[in-house]
Amino acid sequence: MQLDDFHQVLAHFDTQHPRPHFSVAELFLSLENVHQDWPKLWQDEGLLRKHAEDACVYFMFDHDWTIQYIGQTTCLGRRFGKHFAKDGHGQSCVHLGLIPVPQNSWFEILAIEAFLIKELRPLKNKM
Repeated sequence: MQLDDFHQVLAHFDTQHPRPHFSVAELFLSLENVHQDWPKLWQDEGLLRKHAEDACVYFMFDHDWTIQYIGQTTCLGRRFGKHFAKDGHGQSCVHLGLIPVPQNSWFEILAIEAFLIKELRPLKNKM
């Protein structure tokens, strides 16, 4: 599955499960070459620093943008520390995607994650 196909699945979610306050397709952010840019992404104006305290559904992709893992967290900064540790899923992650969910809808991350895992069947997720 390529990134364009991934965007279609997000749009499909929005069609089947419209949210009154947000669209998952519109909120999706993609980051290329995260290992190369990791320090920059966590600097004061970096994208990961900006969303460090946010509830997010996140995606890890390999070099071909094949989805490897989908996760969710109520605090992105704390969760990523575990993924990018020595044995975490993040070691094979080249590209990253985020859906920062609005604060008043943080509880929706579980439903979004479950739908996307079912539809996309990432290699490193276990259901």
